[in-house]
Amino acid sequence: MASPEIVQCLTRSAMRRGDLFAEAGDAIDRVVFPTSGMISIVARLEDGDAVEAAMVGPAGALGSAAIFGPALHVNTAFCQIPGKVCSLPIALFQRAADANPRLRDLALAQEQYILAQAQQAAACNARHQLSARMATWLLRAADEIDTDGLQLTQEYLATMLGVQRTSLCMAAGQFQEQNLINVRRGRINLLDRPALESQACECYRNLRLQYRRLTPQRDVEVRVAVG
Repeated sequence: MASPEIVQCLTRSAMRRGDLFAEAGDAIDRVVFPTSGMISIVARLEDGDAVEAAMVGPAGALGSAAIFGPALHVNTAFCQIPGKVCSLPIALFQRAADANPRLRDLALAQEQYILAQAQQAAACNARHQLSARMATWLLRAADEIDTDGLQLTQEYLATMLGVQRTSLCMAAGQFQEQNLINVRRGRINLLDRPALESQACECYRNLRLQYRRLTPQRDVEVRVAVG
């Protein structure tokens, strides 16, 4: 259990879609733990577009890399799916990690998983068709927040996949015709996970395998370790 000092220093707040948690180049001054909803880590391009590199849901944390030394955010991070978060000043998180090797192991596993996501996303964006990428993204997001109902617009999903909204709408329409998903204003519901998994690219299976490999380190959520 965390010390009373740490628990008292946790800041709890709601996060709304689009809320910014970090810009590329910002110093990491706090660790953010989603307790519901999801944060997207994205790479921004000069034309203003952005492509998602990794997801951070309730089993993860944003900014934990800073306990291994002075660090900057490599990419932009913002709320993708609304929820709630706790945050902790990095100095206090560092002190807790120094006193608790388990917490340091959790932080390392979290950073390894973020890196695995980014590497898989690079391969996926380069080689796989939109429909397969979309199926993979939807399944991964549902896994992260542990629900098949995603508070998500098609516009945001198109941005995360780095495609035009018209292309995304066509792919989503095909999935709806197959009764794989249901799209309503601001919400996407997964209706048939097994069938959707059959449409997903290999990246979904690969990242699930990576997650399982790291499960001995991530089975107790980082936010539990700090209170």
